[in-house]
Amino acid sequence: MKRFRKILLSFCLLILLLLAGLLILLENKTYKASPTANKIAQKAQPIDHSLYFKAKGKTKASLIFFQGALVEEKAYAPLAADLAKHGIDVYLLDSPLNLAILSGNRAEQLRDKIARTPVYLAGHSLGGVVATQTVEDFSKDTKGLILLASYPSDKTDLVKKDLAVLSIRASQDKVLNQKAYQEAKSRLPRSTTYLTIDGGNHAGFGDYGRQSKDGEASISNSKQRQEIVKSIINFIKTSKNDTK
Repeated sequence: MKRFRKILLSFCLLILLLLAGLLILLENKTYKASPTANKIAQKAQPIDHSLYFKAKGKTKASLIFFQGALVEEKAYAPLAADLAKHGIDVYLLDSPLNLAILSGNRAEQLRDKIARTPVYLAGHSLGGVVATQTVEDFSKDTKGLILLASYPSDKTDLVKKDLAVLSIRASQDKVLNQKAYQEAKSRLPRSTTYLTIDGGNHAGFGDYGRQSKDGEASISNSKQRQEIVKSIINFIKTSKNDTK
């Protein structure tokens, strides 16, 4: 019995060491929000595992945003703040280990907090993949889906969904799998709007510095964000007026 307890204890210690090592590895590989993004994030209101950026003036729509893989949600604070200036309530979800795939039902938990406005789900990279999967949970409430350098997984088919979709990529993005991106178009509604930001890259959808294996952007992060905000605002305005 003593030998068994010793073996069990050793096994538990090994598991703990492996978990600790994994957490350290993930922490070292996580892309941190820039000082500017952190400063802007401090102005947001924490609500149910999210950072809430209240719309300026009358709320025109609500947007739930899923972060990119291993990217701090605060890195999208500048984007959220800019959208809020245009009357959009924005909720930046805070996912465990900065992996949106682990966010569970955190978006669902916000349902009662969201104003009675059109709801849009959005996400960058892996966050966009999770946003497409979350559409089913918000099927009656979701007006639109916004994908930033992202696309639905093979198991997600939205082609028959009565859903407005905006897909934005950047010309210098070397992280996005272009072949998979093109193939995924067959799983999105035919009415999907596709836009490309000339000179932008993958990391430019957030504010966290350079990303490994990404292309070199020929425009500033601020310029790329302006293009993203302009496109999203126009998309929301158009889809809100859609009578389909």
